[in-house]
Amino acid sequence: MNKLEARKQYDSLILVGNHIYKIKNQTAREMIHLAFELLLLQSRELLRRMNELHQKTNSPEIRREVRRFRVLDKRIRSIEATADVLCIPNMRGHS
Repeated sequence: MNKLEARKQYDSLILVGNHIYKIKNQTAREMIHLAFELLLLQSRELLRRMNELHQKTNSPEIRREVRRFRVLDKRIRSIEATADVLCIPNMRGHS
Protein backbone atom coordinates (compact mmCIF):
# COMPACT_ATOMS: atom_id res chain seq x y z
CA MET A 1 0.00 0.00 0.00
CA ASN A 2 1.50 3.29 -1.00
CA LYS A 3 0.99 6.61 0.74
CA LEU A 4 -1.80 7.72 -1.63
CA GLU A 5 -3.75 4.47 -1.17
CA ALA A 6 -3.38 4.69 2.61
CA ARG A 7 -4.61 8.29 2.54
CA LYS A 8 -7.66 7.37 0.44
CA GLN A 9 -8.56 4.54 2.81
CA TYR A 10 -8.09 6.76 5.84
CA ASP A 11 -10.27 9.50 4.28
CA SER A 12 -12.99 6.93 3.55
CA LEU A 13 -12.91 5.75 7.15
CA ILE A 14 -13.19 9.33 8.39
CA LEU A 15 -16.22 9.84 6.15
CA VAL A 16 -17.92 6.73 7.56
CA GLY A 17 -17.04 7.72 11.11
CA ASN A 18 -18.46 11.20 10.66
CA HIS A 19 -21.77 9.96 9.23
CA ILE A 20 -22.43 6.86 11.34
CA TYR A 21 -24.40 8.90 13.89
CA LYS A 22 -26.87 9.95 11.18
CA ILE A 23 -28.02 6.37 10.63
CA LYS A 24 -31.22 5.90 12.64
CA ASN A 25 -32.20 2.40 11.52
CA GLN A 26 -31.02 0.08 14.29
CA THR A 27 -30.67 -2.93 11.98
CA ALA A 28 -28.41 -0.90 9.69
CA ARG A 29 -26.36 0.17 12.73
CA GLU A 30 -25.95 -3.45 13.79
CA MET A 31 -24.90 -4.47 10.27
CA ILE A 32 -22.32 -1.68 10.18
CA HIS A 33 -21.06 -2.72 13.60
CA LEU A 34 -20.67 -6.34 12.50
CA ALA A 35 -18.89 -5.27 9.31
CA PHE A 36 -16.42 -3.15 11.25
CA GLU A 37 -15.95 -5.88 13.84
CA LEU A 38 -14.96 -8.26 11.03
CA LEU A 39 -12.74 -5.61 9.44
CA LEU A 40 -11.08 -5.06 12.81
CA LEU A 41 -10.33 -8.78 13.21
CA GLN A 42 -8.81 -8.89 9.72
CA SER A 43 -6.85 -5.71 10.39
CA ARG A 44 -5.37 -7.09 13.61
CA GLU A 45 -4.33 -10.31 11.89
CA LEU A 46 -2.72 -8.42 9.00
CA LEU A 47 -0.93 -6.09 11.40
CA ARG A 48 0.38 -9.09 13.37
CA ARG A 49 1.74 -10.66 10.18
CA MET A 50 3.30 -7.39 9.04
CA ASN A 51 5.03 -7.02 12.41
CA GLU A 52 6.37 -10.57 12.18
CA LEU A 53 7.70 -9.89 8.69
CA HIS A 54 9.32 -6.66 9.86
CA GLN A 55 11.02 -8.46 12.75
CA LYS A 56 12.38 -11.11 10.38
CA THR A 57 13.59 -8.72 7.68
CA ASN A 58 14.15 -5.45 9.56
CA SER A 59 13.19 -3.68 6.33
CA PRO A 60 12.65 0.12 6.50
CA GLU A 61 10.02 -0.19 3.75
CA ILE A 62 8.01 -2.72 5.75
CA ARG A 63 8.39 -0.53 8.83
CA ARG A 64 6.81 2.38 6.91
CA GLU A 65 3.96 0.14 5.77
CA VAL A 66 3.37 -1.01 9.35
CA ARG A 67 3.18 2.61 10.52
CA ARG A 68 0.69 3.52 7.79
CA PHE A 69 -1.41 0.50 8.55
CA ARG A 70 -1.43 1.26 12.28
CA VAL A 71 -3.09 4.60 11.49
CA LEU A 72 -5.80 2.81 9.50
CA ASP A 73 -6.18 0.19 12.23
CA LYS A 74 -6.62 2.89 14.87
CA ARG A 75 -9.39 4.52 12.84
CA ILE A 76 -11.09 1.15 12.28
CA ARG A 77 -11.02 0.52 16.05
CA SER A 78 -12.53 3.94 16.68
CA ILE A 79 -15.38 3.43 14.22
CA GLU A 80 -16.05 -0.09 15.51
CA ALA A 81 -16.28 1.26 19.06
CA THR A 82 -18.67 4.00 17.92
CA ALA A 83 -20.84 1.48 16.08
CA ASP A 84 -20.81 -0.72 19.18
CA VAL A 85 -22.05 2.15 21.35
CA LEU A 86 -24.79 2.98 18.82
CA CYS A 87 -26.05 -0.62 19.02
CA ILE A 88 -26.20 -0.77 22.83
CA PRO A 89 -29.81 0.51 23.27
CA ASN A 90 -31.13 -2.22 20.99
CA MET A 91 -29.02 -4.89 22.69
CA ARG A 92 -30.37 -3.86 26.09
CA GLY A 93 -33.89 -4.13 24.74
CA HIS A 94 -33.35 -7.79 23.89
CA SER A 95 -31.85 -8.74 27.26
